[in-house]
Amino acid sequence: MKRVIILDPHLDQAIALAEMLHAHAPGMPVVGGCLPGRRPWRVPAPFREVIDVDPDGPAAADSVMVPTGADGTVTWLTTRGAIPIGDVVMSAAALLADDKPAMLRAAVEAGLAVPRTWHDPAAIVSYPVFYKDARESGRTRRRRGIAAGPGDLPPGGNGEFLFQEFIDSPGTWGVGFLAREGEMLTTFAHRERLSYPREGGSGVILEPSADPRLRELAARLIAHLGFSGWGLVEFKWCPRRQDYVFMELNAKFWESLAFALRGEPDFARLLFGVTVPRETLPRVVFARRFLLLPVGDQVRHLHLLAGCRRMDREPLWRAWARERLPVEVKRRLKTLLGGRAGVSREDGTP
Repeated sequence: MKRVIILDPHLDQAIALAEMLHAHAPGMPVVGGCLPGRRPWRVPAPFREVIDVDPDGPAAADSVMVPTGADGTVTWLTTRGAIPIGDVVMSAAALLADDKPAMLRAAVEAGLAVPRTWHDPAAIVSYPVFYKDARESGRTRRRRGIAAGPGDLPPGGNGEFLFQEFIDSPGTWGVGFLAREGEMLTTFAHRERLSYPREGGSGVILEPSADPRLRELAARLIAHLGFSGWGLVEFKWCPRRQDYVFMELNAKFWESLAFALRGEPDFARLLFGVTVPRETLPRVVFARRFLLLPVGDQVRHLHLLAGCRRMDREPLWRAWARERLPVEVKRRLKTLLGGRAGVSREDGTP
């Protein structure tokens, strides 16, 4: 049995995969992996060990590599050309998803509605606008928000941002999927009732969605792209168009992956050959993200917590430390603990 190395082990989607494998495939060797220079300051639960992994090193050949974040996925696809996990192979063609303007053009070609978009802020003809990074990878943090007027636009040039019409409807929708050469192998759709940050980001409160229109539109885009791999297609509901509008395709494992793993067993079966029970899930909450919201947002959305099931299992004090400790404190802790906290080199030696 090959060792499974889950890259970017500090990410929620990486933790969700490790928890699923520990629970349903306890004999499978699972460790966390980091690209050089990307080691977290602590070994996240449920990983017992974190190793440094070079794409050209022996671990890449002898293990099942599972990139989870945007940068790790782009690095691995660029270096290796493909990422095979079980019955699914993400091909290098998935790198197109990192180019948000190119993905909008592809969505139009596939017959999907897209927001009115400007690449030059001087060309914007109406406000408010939603802005976001033009590329998913290669940045230290996600930059996005809502600009009510020109004075609210972010600094930057050279095509760093997309500026789009603001679609004023609550929440977003996502279709998580596995695909092979343009064919959807399995999907799980959800509605994101609340996000952190609220302008658009990680799901805080989500509920499953059975709307076939979401899957129809996602399948149309994936077929047009001939896409192979995994990802999340995101939509907004547009009251003016009375239809879903394509926002972006994230060609990586998404941060609310725990929801899909529990709601659709085919994800675990196709990726790892693991059998897990299907769960009928109600509305769910990622409690750590909820506590990171401004207090006013927490109060306004308390009613949504009724009947919610918590998805994240990390103790909240530990989550607070992970999010709130100053960067310099984390750096010093990483230096102090790096040699004795279950962290090792690629060959397994301390």
